[in-house]
Amino acid sequence: MNRLNKIIVLSSFIFFCFCFSGCGSSNDQEGLEPYVLRSQDIIITSSHFTEELELRKASYAYNIKEKPTEYNGIVMQVVKDLSEEIVLLHTAREKGIVVSEEDVNKAEQVFLKDYPDDIFQKMLLKNAVDYSFWKKQFENRLIIDKLLQKELREKIVINTEDVIQFYDKYKKEGKQPLSENELIVQLREQKTEEKYFNWINDAIAKYPVEINKEVLRKFLIGLDESREK
Repeated sequence: MNRLNKIIVLSSFIFFCFCFSGCGSSNDQEGLEPYVLRSQDIIITSSHFTEELELRKASYAYNIKEKPTEYNGIVMQVVKDLSEEIVLLHTAREKGIVVSEEDVNKAEQVFLKDYPDDIFQKMLLKNAVDYSFWKKQFENRLIIDKLLQKELREKIVINTEDVIQFYDKYKKEGKQPLSENELIVQLREQKTEEKYFNWINDAIAKYPVEINKEVLRKFLIGLDESREK
């Protein structure tokens, strides 16, 4: 995965899922699970947020909850990541960007080549990740990558002077030599990253994400308890 995708999207092993509410208001209704994040008809419920948080916690020490500041930082990073992904999916839908079932299946086969035998399936089972949920997340990742390719990467202009300056900087940093094609790929990715931050801010302004602070408070250590006292 390239650097930009690492910034924007969680690894393929981590999944998220959305509930599409259809017509009408997306306000909480009696008997329905409360939301944590929502933007128009894309909603992340409390249980979905919990599963995402549990998967993120797997990368930290088992006693991470004993460190409130660090743990709360993880929670807020999940909020940021999922909010950004919601905006990207909204933008892709606006642009009419989709991927076919055939494209998803082909990409999945390429992805699974890095996991011989049934290692990947065991990883899903170990972390209680349902395959159909993971497959949907994988499809969303492909949609987002296609969006970024069309809206950012393809519009990047690289001239000879850019390549020379990038090469000189790369050489001064003592990095391993690259071919001209490899340099151009990395330079394009760097320019895409630089352009991305302004681009995503415009998209966020168009598709603001609402945070249910009362529900989110329950995920944060120390806040909910102090409020009740």
